[in-house]
Amino acid sequence: MVVSVDSQVIGSAFVSATTYTDYSYTFEAAAGIQEIRVTFGNDYYNGNTNPPEDRNLWLDSIGVECADEVPPGPCDGLCANPEYMSWSGSSYNSGNLGTGAVCRETLQPVANGNCGNFAGGRQLLVNGVQKVCSGANWLTPPTPRNGGYCIQTTAGNHSYAYFALW
Repeated sequence: MVVSVDSQVIGSAFVSATTYTDYSYTFEAAAGIQEIRVTFGNDYYNGNTNPPEDRNLWLDSIGVECADEVPPGPCDGLCANPEYMSWSGSSYNSGNLGTGAVCRETLQPVANGNCGNFAGGRQLLVNGVQKVCSGANWLTPPTPRNGGYCIQTTAGNHSYAYFALW
C-alpha cells in the first residue's frame, strides 16, 4: 500500500493483515485542497487452492488531523505584528520608513541588502542581527530564520531612512 498527497509519497506498507488495520502517516500539508491517493500494490490471489484464495484490499476510511499549532514565522519572538513584504522582480525597496519602529517579514529568498539614512542611535536588524546602514551592501548576507527574514528598525530619524533587499 502506498499513500500519496498531491503525488508525493508520504508512506508505504506491505499489508499482510487479514482484518481491518489502521495505518498512520505524518506529513506537512500546504494550505488549500489536497488529493490523497491510496494504491494497493500487493493484492493477493491464489487460484491453485480449493477454494481459491483471494485477498482484496479495501479502504474503509481516511482520517486527517491538523495540528493546532502554527509554525513560527521569521519575526516570532523578535517583534509583534510584522507587516508581510513580498516583491516580484529582482529586489525590494522599503521606501521612506518614517520615524517609528518598523517590523516586516518575508519568506522570499534574500541574497543580501543595504540600508541608509539612519541617524545616530537608530538601528536596523535582520533576524535580530544589527546591520550597518551606510548605503553600502552588507558585509555578510543574512541567515534565514524560521524559513525567512525579519527586518526591524528602532524608532528615530531620519524619516527618509530606507532598506533594500535582493
